[in-house]
Amino acid sequence: MIAMPKVPFPAANFRFDSTSEAALAWFFNIAMFGQDFAAFVQLSNALLIPQGWSLALELWFYLLVPLLWRTSDNTLWSILGASLVMRLIIILSPLPFVPWQQRFFPAELMFFMIGMLSFRHADDIRRLISGGRGCMLAICVLIVFVGWVIPSTIWSETQPKPMWPYSVILAVLLYLTLPAVFEFTKNSRIDRNIGEFSYPIYLTHIMVGYFFEPAQRLWDGLLLLALSIAVSAPLVYFVELPLERWRNNRLRFVIPSSPPNVKATSESPDMLQSDTIRSKYEH
Repeated sequence: MIAMPKVPFPAANFRFDSTSEAALAWFFNIAMFGQDFAAFVQLSNALLIPQGWSLALELWFYLLVPLLWRTSDNTLWSILGASLVMRLIIILSPLPFVPWQQRFFPAELMFFMIGMLSFRHADDIRRLISGGRGCMLAICVLIVFVGWVIPSTIWSETQPKPMWPYSVILAVLLYLTLPAVFEFTKNSRIDRNIGEFSYPIYLTHIMVGYFFEPAQRLWDGLLLLALSIAVSAPLVYFVELPLERWRNNRLRFVIPSSPPNVKATSESPDMLQSDTIRSKYEH
């Protein structure tokens, strides 16, 4: 947040050309589904949460998880490879960076596949790379380098292509380091709290900056961070955590089936199930 340049709130001055445009924008904002598609129909500036397109991509992936989780490793690698090839074709084509490289789900699917495959091979990867503290440091260094050290002009749409190699490097780095990092931090209350607040902060900081514009420039963004945390707290404690408890209660007696090529270990439920269910497997 601190590294990013000042971001406007586009929905404030957006005007619809037709009733159908307005209806579609209302659907995108209420349902979240389709926000990744908004840029293809020139409705990105009608989104109340401009970065909500990334949440829409996650929702598509979550719909596919029950199918993907039961497929073989070879199938997942094939999907990853096809997504990577599609992404490279887009990069080499005259298609614009937005929306084709940042909202087109088939080209983004490779990053989700990396995470799923890293989870499946967690035990094997940890035998090769087991230092969780060092892995976490490596990830932080790369994120800081890309998000802070590189000049802010690289984030503009006129210079997007130098960014894609860092995305691929980050994906490979996460594949190799996530198992060790998870093992290192899985019992950390600090890590859990950061995780619970990170997404609400991500979703609200642009809106907070719009309604309190000085926060975008005072204290190098630290005021915006503090206000975003304050706005996120009710979402975490009164929405997210109660929903998580409700989900845990519903899934308490659900025993997931192990997918092909995945050993039925105590970690297997992690992909789809909660800590409540995982504790049953561990005991």
